[in-house]
Amino acid sequence: MGYLIRIKAFADQRSLFEWCSFFVVLNLILRLLFITRPDVQLDEPFSIYHAGVSWDDLWGMMKNENNPPLHFVFLKCWASITGFSVFALRLPSALFASFAVIFVVLIGEKYFKRHTGFIAAVLYTFSTPVMYHSHEVRVYALFIFISSASFYVFFKYLETEKLKWVLLLGLLNTVVVYSHFVGWFVIGIQGLSVLISYRNDFIGMIKRGLLLCIPVVFYLPYIAIFFSKVKGFSKGTWVDAPTLFDLYRMFYKFLNEPLLEILFIVLLLVYISYAVYTKYVSGILLKYRITLILWWTVPLIGLWVYSFYTPIYISRYVVFGIPGLCLFLALMLSTLNEWIPKFAPYIIAIFLILFIGSTNLVADGRASIKSEWGKIAELKDQNTSVIIAPDWYNKDFAYHYEGGKYFREGIKMETALMSVGVYGFNKYTNEDSLIQCCLKDKVIVFHFDDDHLINKRLLESMKKNYSQEVIISDRVSLYKK
Repeated sequence: MGYLIRIKAFADQRSLFEWCSFFVVLNLILRLLFITRPDVQLDEPFSIYHAGVSWDDLWGMMKNENNPPLHFVFLKCWASITGFSVFALRLPSALFASFAVIFVVLIGEKYFKRHTGFIAAVLYTFSTPVMYHSHEVRVYALFIFISSASFYVFFKYLETEKLKWVLLLGLLNTVVVYSHFVGWFVIGIQGLSVLISYRNDFIGMIKRGLLLCIPVVFYLPYIAIFFSKVKGFSKGTWVDAPTLFDLYRMFYKFLNEPLLEILFIVLLLVYISYAVYTKYVSGILLKYRITLILWWTVPLIGLWVYSFYTPIYISRYVVFGIPGLCLFLALMLSTLNEWIPKFAPYIIAIFLILFIGSTNLVADGRASIKSEWGKIAELKDQNTSVIIAPDWYNKDFAYHYEGGKYFREGIKMETALMSVGVYGFNKYTNEDSLIQCCLKDKVIVFHFDDDHLINKRLLESMKKNYSQEVIISDRVSLYKK
């Protein structure tokens, strides 16, 4: 107990600036430590590829892309300065993820209980999903940073309602929605918070709600593309409709492992029960608590419900809720100091040790397919075709195949791959095109997901046209006539 008291005393003596600096440095060390360790794969080659094409080709791609243009433009400008090394391309993600911890500390310490920001910063720093996205050449680390900044400014706006915070919030939320389409959920959360917090003040509610519409004005140049995407998603997405298990799995992903999810649920039930039983009234203003609760429940639970209508429930689309979840969990843990002051330090210490011990600094949650690309390259000869399904893994293959020389072919990459017998397969591929792929005596098939309808159709066709199948790995099969 003496050690915990000394730690608490040490924490009390440090300023917010010192704690923010400490956690930024700690984040940077942990995220840079293994930044080049995970293979470049999955969606990363797509971003890297378009960072190297011409501006005209980039704008042409954006008309059909499922993400807004901000990160693609940023990455293209960044790569033109730093080059295309893995370290250079992943560095912005590590920086954005690291500096987002500042807003976690500031929100926790200023608007909630003492040490909430400190505990939340520890949880955020050792969050495996955040570590994963800090090692990825994609938009999501930037999205975590910008959305966290937006919520911090939203708290400042709720506190003071000064014009400077209104204008800054409008600017940040414009960046949020140009970062990713789910950025509209960030604005929706803030709007819902205003609706609930000021429900007894209709005029005030309307005034504050309208101020959140500033990004809509700045989004008008992109609105036609946005609605075309919404219309397309209404017909279905590549994501399956969610199940109850998906909700359970998302929670333990965000809490690093299932044991911590169970502890979170127990702590939540105790927290709610105690509040109801004692009619506990916190010193925390209602509008701050509402915003914090919505910050993590809308992404983790709300988007799960929404996905029954339009399936989009995957971790990268809800990752912006992690800072809110860390803050809420930290609030519950710090509240234990009031309820059970003798035992609270032990419970908090045990929870944090378990959380830190369960993190994965290498962020290897992604499926490693680089070795399979190498195996395909070894097996391929002049009498062998390669079919990749789904076809969006073409860029993955090209990035690693023969030193990436076809990856650097620019907009002609798909044509260059086809010239050497490498084909992409998607739901629009017809039987005639498939026959062209199968003119060789041997065909190597990369099938990422056997349950996917595209892959089921492809594998059925392979078994019909080829007499022998050799399983190379879970995702690679060699078919012979």
